[in-house]
Amino acid sequence: MTRKARDHNKHVILGSLPGTRKDIQIATGLSKTTVQGWITRLHKERVIRISKWVKPTPNSIPTAYYRKGSAPDAECRLKPITNTEKQTRWRNRLKARDPEAYELLMKKSLARLWELAARTRRRDPLMAALYGQIHEGESTCQSK
Repeated sequence: MTRKARDHNKHVILGSLPGTRKDIQIATGLSKTTVQGWITRLHKERVIRISKWVKPTPNSIPTAYYRKGSAPDAECRLKPITNTEKQTRWRNRLKARDPEAYELLMKKSLARLWELAARTRRRDPLMAALYGQIHEGESTCQSK
């Protein structure tokens, strides 16, 4: 890429501010890689700054909102969604959209729990005192 083209991209990106990387990409028509490279370079050179953090959708991670200037970057105060919240929301959407698939998912989950419990089985303390603990490969039935 020639120096003239690089300078052009720089001015196009600076002209499309303020916005997120996605906003700048849409406004300029440049590729995602080009926009990310220029934003990173301009931010390191303190030509642009992060003025705030936004969430484009309620389920997305916080995204930087860039402006021209060399003031200090804004701190991100938005809390990311935990994996538990993501999973709960996904299950609720599945339950509303396809109740049969949700029911099948719950049955499989319960089956996995039962299988795990069968593998890690322990005798209660009284039975363990009388007969001893179960060891790997040993059956629970006493053969005579």
